[in-house]
Amino acid sequence: MNGEASFYDRALKRIDHTALVLSVLLVAGAWVRRGWRDAAGCAAGALLSWLNFKLWKKLADSIGPSGRPPARAAALGMRYLALGGVVFVIIKFFEVSVVAVLAGLLVSVAAVIVEIFYELIFTQRKA
Repeated sequence: MNGEASFYDRALKRIDHTALVLSVLLVAGAWVRRGWRDAAGCAAGALLSWLNFKLWKKLADSIGPSGRPPARAAALGMRYLALGGVVFVIIKFFEVSVVAVLAGLLVSVAAVIVEIFYELIFTQRKA
C-alpha cells in the first residue's frame, strides 16, 4: 500500500470513528432534552447518514482501472428516493421530529468537517 492510499484509509477510519462519537453524543443529547422519540429519530438519521457515506465510498472505490464500472445515475437517484421514503416513514408514522432526523442525517457531514479541521491543524504542525 502506498503512502497516499494509507493516508486516505486513515482519514476514512477517523471519519467513521468521529461519526460514531458524534452519533452517540447527538442521541444522548436528544434523549436528555427531547425524549426517546427524538433520540430514536437522531439514531435513525445517523444510521442512514453512515450508510449513505459507506455507499458513496464504495462508489468512489469503484471508479478507476481496478474497480468495476460505477453505478448508473438512475441507481443513484433511486437511492435518494429510497432514503426520502425511509425518512418520511420515520417522521410520519413514528411521530419523530423532522429536526431530530435531519440532525442525524448530518452526522457524516459533521464528521467530514471535523476531519478537515484535524488535517488542517496537524498538517500545519508537520510543515
